[in-house]
Amino acid sequence: MKQNYNLTTFLHDTILSCNIDFLKNRLSLLSVFVFMFFGLTSVFGQFPGSDNTPGLGKTFSVPANVTHVNASAWGAGGGGGGSNSNNAGGNGGGGGAASSIQIAVSATNLFTYNVGTGGAAGAAGGNGGDGTASSVTAVTPSVTLTGGFGTGGLANNAAITAGNSDGGIASGSAGTTLSNGLPGTRSGNPAGNGGNSGTAFTIFGAGGAGGNNAVGSPGNQPGAGGGGGVRSGGTSRAGGAGAPGCVMFDYITVSNVTPSPVCVGSTITITGTNFSTLGSTTITVNGTACTSIVVVNTTTITAVVGAGTTSGVVDINNNGRRNNGRSITVNPLPAAIGGGAATVCTGGTTPAFTNASAGGTWSIVNGTGSATISAGGVVTGVSTGSVSVVYTLPSTCSISTSLIVTTSPTITTNPTSVSVAAGSNTSFTVVGSNTPTSYTWQVSTNGGSTWTTITNGGVYSNATTATLNITGVTMGMDGYQYHASATNACGTSTYSTTAILNISLVYCASVPNTNFPDGITNVQFNTINNTTATTAAIPYTDYTGTQNTTVTQGQTHNINVRVNTDGNYTMAQMVWFDWNRDGDFDDAGEGYDLGTVTNNANGLSSGCPYPILIPVNSAIGTTRMRVATRFTTVSTPCANGFDGEVEDYSVTILAAPACTEPTAQPTVLVLTPGATSIAGSFTAAAPAPQNYLVVMNTTGTSPTGLVMDGTTYAIGSSIGVGNTVVDTDSNTTFTATGLNTTSTYYFYVYSMNALCSGGPLYNTNPTVLIGNATTVGAAPAPCTPQTTLGQNDDRYISRVAFIGTLVETNNISTYSDVTPGYQDFTGLAIKAQQAQGEGVNMIVESIGGRTKLYAWVDWNKNGTFENSEKVYGPPAAGISSTFGFVIPTGTVPGNYRIRVRTYNSFYVSGPPAVTNETFSYNFDACETFNTIPVGAYTATEYGEAEDYLFTVIQRCDANITSVTEGSVCNSGVVDLVANGTAGTTEIRWYDSLTGGLFLGTSTSGGTWETPSISSTTTFYCTAWNGTCESFVRTPVVARVNPTPTLTFTQSSPDVCGENTIVSLSAGGDKQLTDLLYERFEGGALGAFTNVNSDTTPAGIKNDTKWTNRPSTFVPTVGLSWKPAISSGLAPNLFALATSDSGTPPDVLVENSLVSATLNSTSYLNLTMTMKFYYSRYYPDNTNNSDEFVTIDISTNGGGAWTTLQTFTADTGIGTKFVNLSYNLNGYINQANLKVRVKHHSLGTATGYLPDGVAVDDIRIFGDLPLNTAFVWSSPTTLPDVYTNPAATTPYVAGSPIVTVYVKPTLTQLELGSYTFTATAVLSNGCTASQDITILNKSKIWKGSVDNNWYNANNWSPIGVPDANTCVIIPDIATTANRPSEINTAGSYALGKTLNVKNNGVLNIYPNNNLTIGDVINVAGTGLINMENSANLVQINNVVNTGNIRMKRNSFVRRQDYVYWSTPVAGFANSAVSPGTSLGYQYKWLPTTGGINNFGNWTYANETMVLGKGYCLRSPDFYSLSTAANYTATFVGVPNNGNITIPISRGTYDGVNYSTGVSTTPGTKDDDNWNLVGNPYPSAINAINFLTLNTNIAGFVNIWTHGTLPSSAIADPFYNNYIYNYTPTDYITYNSTGASTPLGFNGYIGAGQGFFVSMLHTTAATTENLVFNNSLRRDIGTGNTYNNGQFFRTNSENTDSNELERHRIWFDLVGPTGNSARALLGYVENATNGNDRLFDAFSNEKLSFNIFSLIENEKMLIQGRKLPFDSNDKVNIGVAIPQDGLYKIAIGSLDGLFLNTDQKIYLEDKQLNVTYDLKNAPYTFMSKKGTITDRFIIKFINNDIENTTVTLNDLVVYDNNVLTIESGKQKIKNVQIFDVQGKLLISKNGIHQTTFVPNNFARTNNLVIVKVTLDDNTEEVRKIIF
Repeated sequence: MKQNYNLTTFLHDTILSCNIDFLKNRLSLLSVFVFMFFGLTSVFGQFPGSDNTPGLGKTFSVPANVTHVNASAWGAGGGGGGSNSNNAGGNGGGGGAASSIQIAVSATNLFTYNVGTGGAAGAAGGNGGDGTASSVTAVTPSVTLTGGFGTGGLANNAAITAGNSDGGIASGSAGTTLSNGLPGTRSGNPAGNGGNSGTAFTIFGAGGAGGNNAVGSPGNQPGAGGGGGVRSGGTSRAGGAGAPGCVMFDYITVSNVTPSPVCVGSTITITGTNFSTLGSTTITVNGTACTSIVVVNTTTITAVVGAGTTSGVVDINNNGRRNNGRSITVNPLPAAIGGGAATVCTGGTTPAFTNASAGGTWSIVNGTGSATISAGGVVTGVSTGSVSVVYTLPSTCSISTSLIVTTSPTITTNPTSVSVAAGSNTSFTVVGSNTPTSYTWQVSTNGGSTWTTITNGGVYSNATTATLNITGVTMGMDGYQYHASATNACGTSTYSTTAILNISLVYCASVPNTNFPDGITNVQFNTINNTTATTAAIPYTDYTGTQNTTVTQGQTHNINVRVNTDGNYTMAQMVWFDWNRDGDFDDAGEGYDLGTVTNNANGLSSGCPYPILIPVNSAIGTTRMRVATRFTTVSTPCANGFDGEVEDYSVTILAAPACTEPTAQPTVLVLTPGATSIAGSFTAAAPAPQNYLVVMNTTGTSPTGLVMDGTTYAIGSSIGVGNTVVDTDSNTTFTATGLNTTSTYYFYVYSMNALCSGGPLYNTNPTVLIGNATTVGAAPAPCTPQTTLGQNDDRYISRVAFIGTLVETNNISTYSDVTPGYQDFTGLAIKAQQAQGEGVNMIVESIGGRTKLYAWVDWNKNGTFENSEKVYGPPAAGISSTFGFVIPTGTVPGNYRIRVRTYNSFYVSGPPAVTNETFSYNFDACETFNTIPVGAYTATEYGEAEDYLFTVIQRCDANITSVTEGSVCNSGVVDLVANGTAGTTEIRWYDSLTGGLFLGTSTSGGTWETPSISSTTTFYCTAWNGTCESFVRTPVVARVNPTPTLTFTQSSPDVCGENTIVSLSAGGDKQLTDLLYERFEGGALGAFTNVNSDTTPAGIKNDTKWTNRPSTFVPTVGLSWKPAISSGLAPNLFALATSDSGTPPDVLVENSLVSATLNSTSYLNLTMTMKFYYSRYYPDNTNNSDEFVTIDISTNGGGAWTTLQTFTADTGIGTKFVNLSYNLNGYINQANLKVRVKHHSLGTATGYLPDGVAVDDIRIFGDLPLNTAFVWSSPTTLPDVYTNPAATTPYVAGSPIVTVYVKPTLTQLELGSYTFTATAVLSNGCTASQDITILNKSKIWKGSVDNNWYNANNWSPIGVPDANTCVIIPDIATTANRPSEINTAGSYALGKTLNVKNNGVLNIYPNNNLTIGDVINVAGTGLINMENSANLVQINNVVNTGNIRMKRNSFVRRQDYVYWSTPVAGFANSAVSPGTSLGYQYKWLPTTGGINNFGNWTYANETMVLGKGYCLRSPDFYSLSTAANYTATFVGVPNNGNITIPISRGTYDGVNYSTGVSTTPGTKDDDNWNLVGNPYPSAINAINFLTLNTNIAGFVNIWTHGTLPSSAIADPFYNNYIYNYTPTDYITYNSTGASTPLGFNGYIGAGQGFFVSMLHTTAATTENLVFNNSLRRDIGTGNTYNNGQFFRTNSENTDSNELERHRIWFDLVGPTGNSARALLGYVENATNGNDRLFDAFSNEKLSFNIFSLIENEKMLIQGRKLPFDSNDKVNIGVAIPQDGLYKIAIGSLDGLFLNTDQKIYLEDKQLNVTYDLKNAPYTFMSKKGTITDRFIIKFINNDIENTTVTLNDLVVYDNNVLTIESGKQKIKNVQIFDVQGKLLISKNGIHQTTFVPNNFARTNNLVIVKVTLDDNTEEVRKIIF
């Protein structure tokens, strides 16, 4: 819904003034706002702000410095209706509409607006009045806003109809935001509410509330409707008045943005008004966002110029208000600092720091340390600490980088000894001073006698860092000692003190609950005999400190455990031994099931006495034995909270004695067969061995050759293929079970000694005892379990699936009433199939609710399911169970029956009646489910059993044990290797996992060559032993490693010039690299850690965390989830997490496998793959929020995660992981990347979700740019090559390095180019090699033939230099005493750099050109001589060194002044013309202390400022009348690049004024002139100069000084002189042309000074004028400009014609023949308005002048638009110094005006005469003064009927005598009349072109002169005489 105010988005101190009344009405409710609004005014119409005072025709004028206005109009609200009838309230009035817009404006734009009047409140019983609309209109900008009015509400709850209570309608021009008002409402009591107004800029007025036996509330401003009044048994009530409308104009002003120029990254300050500190503010400069924006107060904002910003408009958006009226100049920062080093040793130096931005300087800012830096950027360390290296450009913009000054390290913090548990991780840490770059750790395993340096691998990582990590410490590392040293570039420290690693064993806790007094009463093992009482209060006791026994490896000791069951209950017992002393009981063979005890206070467990064989490979030392008893079911070693008791004891293990081989075999084998078993006995050997090995097979082939000493064979395991171990104990009897009926079996009995070290050893002599027997009879039938009919249809098995087997099956079933509670599916046609020793996984699901599931396999085929045959039996219940088991390797092949059975029971307790669930009963495979007592209650039992057959096949001993992947570079064949088990005769290769093509064979361990491949390909192999082939194909990857294309930096290197150092680096495009590859084969989580995010107890956390597991693994800790899991060939390791704990979790279990932080910076792409298996408790895609796994990624080190995929369904199976792949291209260039696998399983008090997830081979990989070292070589002799940037350390051939530095000698520069070969061995093993040629672009002048630069044979290497050549002019003594001479006029010599060495000479002849792209260096005695008009041009903005000599000629007389400018640095104006007295050397001051600060001359005696002009008179000894050549010689460093000079102006911009010092008036332009000059030793393009500098008028004034000073020439405005120079000697030039044709060619010569006029409109009175190298040549063609024109000289050149031009130069000629000239042109790109580059204003101080006009401005040059319009007309004005006869004549024409058909007419409006100027000059009489409205130039004569077209130039004028002159025709007759027609004079037969009537007296009256010409045409003139 709408809010009255959005304080966070649009609150400032004016916007809300429309709503002030609304706030006042609610001060009690909104007091929190008082402080925000304090200071608001209630006087409206003050802008920025709002006006809510009704009225029409109001105006708002946009003030200065405003570019955008937020305008809005709210219509007035309607009044609420009244009430004079009980409970019949008036209706509310409608709210006014709102219309708003943000619009661009200019200062003084005028808006007209109306503010609507609120509707009158309805009187008691009367209707409310309508409001009126508010509106805003403007012509410029074009905008219309209308906020329509709300209509009044009706009285007395009348039905609302159209036209009453309506909300206003908004309208407006394009871009307007419209918001209609809301209608008023109708209600009886209270009365109807007024409608809210529309919303503009988040502001609206709330409608007045309807009265409750009260008058209606008025509408709130702006524009809300009034509420209705209501009578309720009392006085009649009026409605509320509608709120008046409102108009708002809101804006910000910006008066200044400083500083300008400003550097990127610096702070700018924006000054203005009405800034808001609320809401958001954004600022951009030329479109790039600023940062760190702070609104300081209402008049100031600061911001930091963002990276990449360029000069341009500053665009401010402050709390919705915008202003973009200011621009600033932004200078870039220098490029990033390169080269150098991060550290430097004290007294040492760094490589040179570099910067790509030329022209800067280096400096050091000392911090905690100190250093110095050379001009070349080489830093020398002084004292340790931090310093900053700073690079500063001429613009003062700088960039810095930090540098540490250090010395060799010392160890400041030594490592400390640690004590940790075996199997845990630990670390040692040292701290070294002075920023070590690496550390060396050493370990001593013998108490410090010897030390070994540690490298990464095994348990060690980070071996070269300050912290040494040790993963999975072992007991064998107890007492190891460690120390470390630190190294940096400055040296290595001494070793630290020693730290010791102490190892202890820490075991998981297992603490039962304290609910019942059942528990352990006695434990007896060897010498331990501990009797204890049972009590509920003691669930766990640690006896390790008091109860200890000593045993020997290989011995057997019985264990007896007695327990108290606390009544008629069953307790299950387990014992565990930590045989390998690794701190846990999880390893195979460490747990023993001791059976159960039922209903006994001190009962011996059913499995006791249980013989415990001390493994001969058990760890020596003290370990732990844990004994546990648990109600109903066996416990797990780390379970907690169950009903039972746990006790821990110590056992010390001694080493076994050494083994010896038995010397005798047993005799007399007796075999007794049954249906599925054979019993055997034999006579003991003498002497008797420790044990006997009994082996059985069906082949009759003795396995004697396969029995290997040192190998322990477990009962049920296989020896080779088909040989099953039956017995290994010390007695002389055995029984083989699980046999197939009517089958013959062979038995072999061997003597062995195994209870010793170094064994077991077997007697395998040929006298081995052998026998055979055949089974007889039928296999016994299994029992048939039942569930009472009626109870069998609930909680039955619905699905049984065998998964991960060689043959998988899936059976869906319901239930059976024929055999209730049992179904036999052994007859299914398809049976699951798996090989001996492999895993079987099953899924069993039930219908009707959760059940407890047991499973048995009748391994011995005796028809019964013994407890020892139970393969699954958790204490928990569920609706779905996944479990697995491993087929013993010695299992006889055949079909085996598995029975799965579910169970649950329920009873009702109470009152009140409560149904209770109990599934703790330990049921068997055969009993009937009916009822069962549970205390005082009877529970009803439910469940079902199902039988299946699965087939065990003979395992094939030919298996793949390991593979070796191969690779090839780019493409080709790959060698792959596979190793098979012993006896493997061949390896078979395929192209797919199943089916596919058979490709070939190899030997075990031999190589197999793939077909040629061009991309990474997976092949598959099996092992064959001559009898069988391994069942599963093993993948082997043949990887194609791309060979990158080497790239070189520089890509096209060249050597250019002496002492040039070329950096040559090699790299490649990319190579495939692993960012992470964790295979979990290290026995831990490797690069990952477990992150727990749940609240479970520590025991559950330990059970469920991510843990490393071996293939094939069946979870041992949990109660329910028991799949067989294998990620590859055993013992391939993987990571596993589960939610199935020894103590069922009743809360969330959540563990994440989180990677270490990864840095994907520089990767070009990224992919993540992994093997994955996930098993859910819930059916797929149900309860998704409770049970899921996610694959996540983080870019901020784990602070936030993005999910790549969520799993809510079973994925993969335990023995067949799926392969996942993710495109991570969106996560490259991340420095804090992490990935995780999160397992989420929500347990509750009513149950938990036993499930799990496993992953393996997590790999993140992608392409990295190749970065390696290269060996550099060359087929030819290398130039001088170095390994450091300063080129001081020579490169040793054959050494690998990334970058070499080439620095040829001068002699080597005369050779050709150089070819290098870069060769690298990549990280993927591939070799990359590529050639790179360094071009020698140097040319050394040899003068072998002559002096001619353009003769190729004069250079070495041969060839004329071009633009890419570094030119070297050596000592003339080495060049046959021939200087190099550029001597072909008009030619263009080129070079990249120019180096003139000592005594080298280069001459540039007149009118010759030399262009150098980069730097010019002239040694101290080297010479570059430039003759007059020679051109020396440079392209790049670089600093030159050394002097040139440039000559510049002028053709002058003594009194001639020349405007000079220096082309070289450090040259004094007095040296330009040493023969000129200093009193005749001037410079110009743009402003002085005179009236209005007009400019004036001042004396000059200084080093000439670059770009500044100087006015110097000719030498004092020159002739006053005869001009002669003067040559100025400039000597110095040639100027180049960016040059700026300040120019300035005054502030006067008014009418002409008297200066008080002369009669010549001052003008507004007289404080704007600046005398500047060309600063280069080359010509510059005047138009390009004017285009570049937009702060000056678009023309230049060139002083020609063609006229000597004269007393007849008027004084300048600034002084009174006897003699004056004429200002008409200036040539004015712009894009239209020169004011005098053929006077100036558009190229300002070297050394030339000239005037420019600074514009009145510039932002500041002082700004910079810019010169740069773009002015010196045509960028498109590269040609230089003609440097032959210099003023004052006697040379003339034609104008440049780049634009289309058609021009007329017209003259005003005085009576004495003197003239003034102006230019009118029609030019491409010009307009008919005032164009800066095409129009030049006239000198208003000239009393004799001619000009054209643009509006009222007098123009010396006027450019007009093309195409030419013959209808165009141009006003012409003249300044006349004295009364007399004058002529207007055409001085010159070009373009279309040269066409004889194109007429040029002059219209004299005073005489009503149109004259063809092409025929002859137009002569007219005029009085003194300036005339601007008499003459018009036009090109078509449309006034023939009304005017006289004068073809002959006939004039009649007063020349003290009446004079008549004719231009072409001779005068034949003359008649003169007075105004009355009286003939005064008549003269015939004159036939002259001039006639003066004799004796014609002056009367000062008008006379009419009629002239007849020789062609008898008549012309009439009027004159006062």
